[in-house]
Amino acid sequence: MKTNQKPGRIIGYVSTGHLGDAEYETTKLAEAGASLIYTDRDALDMAVTELEAGDVVLLFSMTDIYAGTGVTGQLVGQVREQGAVLRLLREGIDTSSATGVFVLQTLAAVDVYRREMAELEQGRGGTVA
Repeated sequence: MKTNQKPGRIIGYVSTGHLGDAEYETTKLAEAGASLIYTDRDALDMAVTELEAGDVVLLFSMTDIYAGTGVTGQLVGQVREQGAVLRLLREGIDTSSATGVFVLQTLAAVDVYRREMAELEQGRGGTVA
């Protein structure tokens, strides 16, 4: 992302489908400057198609976008193609740099591994071969 771009809108998203406190997360996004906050993933997906250079998509946490590394990568790609940035408030991750994208993708991959190992362990009565 170019550093001379004018600041854009901050668009927030809170997933209501996980165990977090949506009201608390919404408040934190508003305090961080989000002028629009979505709680519906379809609405967020539509908003991403209308991003402009300099806009920020602000999520409270990585758990708000978890659906595996492919979906995470797709969202990051869509946001960056528009000249915008994806930020994760709790984790302090910002995709305006290659390092931020790398860290986000690595954490997504680790989470996929952790979930799959947990499923495997449950399927074998608690033991992993």
